[in-house]
Amino acid sequence: PVLMYHRVGDAHNDWERNYCVSPERFAAQMKTLKTGGWNAIGLDTFVAWLDSKLELPQRSFLLTFDDGFLGVHEHAAPILRALGWPATVFLVSALIGKRDSWCEAHNPSGATYPLMDAGQIRELQGQGFRFESHTRSHADLPTLDNDALREELAGSRADLEDLLGNRI
Repeated sequence: PVLMYHRVGDAHNDWERNYCVSPERFAAQMKTLKTGGWNAIGLDTFVAWLDSKLELPQRSFLLTFDDGFLGVHEHAAPILRALGWPATVFLVSALIGKRDSWCEAHNPSGATYPLMDAGQIRELQGQGFRFESHTRSHADLPTLDNDALREELAGSRADLEDLLGNRI
């Protein structure tokens, strides 16, 4: 299984509840998985399994977070660190240290939430978190022409390689 989260924090309306889990609920979910004998694996291990290069231990799962919300740093990382579990975060590269501006038009309240900054990302990288490319601006990819699509995808990868110093 792949568990994919977005924001770990408090939800303030029904729309936000679709994309958000409270810190307490996230902690309870991780504790339940651990108690049930489950263990998170890293993205490299997952990809090797997809390529039929290795077998996964029973009760393995991949843990990912979309967008790079600050709650990953504040709430999820301490829990995962205590469990010794890896996670992968897919970052919106042009909005690092900013807010989820793409939600402004979708969230009924108009609320937006902070995304991790470069220092927080590097801190988590040092703790074993893996970071990959989501897009550059969280654009609606199917609506883009080829040049804009290339800019969103290749541009995000280049941004993150510059920031993190490794291949994305």
